[in-house]
Amino acid sequence: MRTISFFLLMSLSFNTLAQVQYIEKGTQAPFTGYLFTPEAELKNRKDLIQLDMFRQTVPLLEQNNTLLTKQVDLWRTQSDELSKQLIRQERSTFWQNLGYFALGAVLTTGLAFAVNQSTK
Repeated sequence: MRTISFFLLMSLSFNTLAQVQYIEKGTQAPFTGYLFTPEAELKNRKDLIQLDMFRQTVPLLEQNNTLLTKQVDLWRTQSDELSKQLIRQERSTFWQNLGYFALGAVLTTGLAFAVNQSTK
């Protein structure tokens, strides 16, 4: 973000390079402004190109961030729903197991009673 801010400030200070005029050494400049060496001008142009790339990248990154946020929200919602289903399933499994245990206890008691009666 610092880099983008730096390039935004730079673009505001060096509005445009359209007013470029070559001047021989010793010649008086026809207007007030900044005088760049060819190397500094090349660096400035590269920086402006990089700034344009950053400006094009920022909306894409924001869009990607929005999509990722929606995806995380969806996963969180699904996780909550699956947790609720698991709790419901565990509760029903508990009652089901309790019912099987009670049925087994009743059948065992009944069989024990029947066997006891038949042996007398």
